[in-house]
Amino acid sequence: TSDSSIFGSPGYKAHYTVSVNGNAGTLVCCDGLFCDNTGCSMMSIGCGHSSFGSTVPWGNNLATPAVKCKGIPLGAFISFSH
Repeated sequence: TSDSSIFGSPGYKAHYTVSVNGNAGTLVCCDGLFCDNTGCSMMSIGCGHSSFGSTVPWGNNLATPAVKCKGIPLGAFISFSH
């Protein structure tokens, strides 16, 4: 979870960048929070071994960005920005 929230506006999109720290060779796949006119939920933002990202819908919502990741075959530390 981020330490800051996004106060969106109609048509606003948020961009996530995920960096994998340590455990070289571990494939990390992440979901990121997105929002639309029905509320907020998680969607895939991609997979990678080092750094990857994606742009997601946000719209006219106030929420705190968050990611949920899994490492294959091992876990890894990640950091993310938005």
